[in-house]
Amino acid sequence: MPKKYWTRHALRFNLVQPSRYAPAVIRQRRMPVSFESLPPKKKPQRAHVNTDEKLLVGRGEAAQMLSISERALDYLVAHKQLTTRRIGSRVLIPTADLRRFTRSDHPERLAS
Repeated sequence: MPKKYWTRHALRFNLVQPSRYAPAVIRQRRMPVSFESLPPKKKPQRAHVNTDEKLLVGRGEAAQMLSISERALDYLVAHKQLTTRRIGSRVLIPTADLRRFTRSDHPERLAS
């Protein structure tokens, strides 16, 4: 490896002291940043919306609202008794369809 590249690499990882081979920018040593002096980073927070006000809910929440398992909910979706919307990889179910489904009687079994 040529000397100038080795020197630049060695300087970057503090293997050698700066010398005449290093450019002036690399010769300047940066002071390490103390993370204690930085304010703590806030995590992004989710908006909390009441279930009655939501337009779309996930599979788990929809199954909870209907008091059935997620597998039974998947069966209803597969047999087109409930419609779904896809946003990215998420499968969301409109709450209006959940309310429509609960208003009618369903004498047949979910899985047959």
